[in-house]
Amino acid sequence: MTYLADISHLLGQSLDVESTIHLIPQVVVPRLGQWCAIHLSDPAGKITLAALTHTDENAIPELRAALDPRGGLSHALRTQLRQQATMASPIWFHHPTHGAAVPLLGARRQLGILSAGRPADRAHTAEDITLLTDIARRAGTAIDNAIRSAHHHATSQALQKALLPRALPAADGIEFAADYLPATTGDDIGGDFYDVTTLRPGQWLAAIGDVCGKGPPAAARTGQIRDVLRVLTREGHPLISALTLLNDVMIDGAEPRQFCTLAAAHLQIAGPGQPPGLRCDLVLAGHEQPILIRANGTTELIGEHGTALGLINQLHLTATTHHLAPGDTLLAYTDGVTERRGPHGLYGTHRLLTAATPATTARDLITAVRASLEAYSEDPRTDDIALLAIHIPTPPHPTSTTSTRAVTSAADETSHATPHAQLLTRTSTDENLT
Repeated sequence: MTYLADISHLLGQSLDVESTIHLIPQVVVPRLGQWCAIHLSDPAGKITLAALTHTDENAIPELRAALDPRGGLSHALRTQLRQQATMASPIWFHHPTHGAAVPLLGARRQLGILSAGRPADRAHTAEDITLLTDIARRAGTAIDNAIRSAHHHATSQALQKALLPRALPAADGIEFAADYLPATTGDDIGGDFYDVTTLRPGQWLAAIGDVCGKGPPAAARTGQIRDVLRVLTREGHPLISALTLLNDVMIDGAEPRQFCTLAAAHLQIAGPGQPPGLRCDLVLAGHEQPILIRANGTTELIGEHGTALGLINQLHLTATTHHLAPGDTLLAYTDGVTERRGPHGLYGTHRLLTAATPATTARDLITAVRASLEAYSEDPRTDDIALLAIHIPTPPHPTSTTSTRAVTSAADETSHATPHAQLLTRTSTDENLT
């Protein structure tokens, strides 16, 4: 009984399918046989050798060749194992090696077969077969639980991925970059999210938020917030109007524990006659202030704090307008950044302002902030982190008349080339000018 209890304890510690399967032969050998093998069967009846061990490691290759259905498995043994895959009683076999096999039973179907070679000094006894049958039953339950856990994990990760945009828009005159760092890669679905969607040519909606809680309820709320905000802004609602209507939708859901902080920005490329760069209309609904990093290295927190969404009917929101000139970058983030704990307490806004230095691309800024966070603390994250950077590239400037003539000449030479060749030529020219 102690032996079986120890086996149950070991099998219960793992919810990984591969680890569970490879653990089973280790608990059988050498007490109940010189070797042990696990054959799994799929719903179509196909049998595969999934795990194998032997008291003599040098004998494993020969035994694998004898037991692998893809190799030297004898017709008689293959037939017996296929029958065993649909039966619930032990069988004994003698070719090509002596042993006994018992079924691995899951909750809904037979998962496969546990086979054990006879001990070195005796044949299997009735007690041995009883123990093997009991171990196979416990192992089948453990494998079945691990399979269920793997399916649940895959579903959770797929749902988490679906809550983030597949790709960020690409356009001339603006760069977007983002990262999402979950606190865990397990079954918990985080509530942090970011989104960038094109409203019309030269205009975008950028948003970053944090829904209270984790799991499916938080995921459902996140999907609702992202989709409703997209629809409202595409219909032309100003940000404050859109967030007010979104708040009404959330209040109607009657889930006050699923409130959300949100930073939303309406972005528009400057038109003719306007200073080059980007107009940013920003509204903060209970969210952290984004950081505006100027090309000259100065940084500032922008935006005015407002009411979080989904808590009360009457919101207090303020829209602020900002201009991003060429070389400037806007960094938005969730509180998993500033509340990251390290040896000196919270990471804080002051360290983030120091890490947010001028960058040549939006991705470079994200990389620099991540490096600062990782250097500050090596402990596992306890909260999700989302980062969103918006950068206005600095256009290259010719340094002399000669350079200008060279650019013109290069453009003339590539005007009849293939689009791919033109792209390579323009990239090379821009890099030389820079």
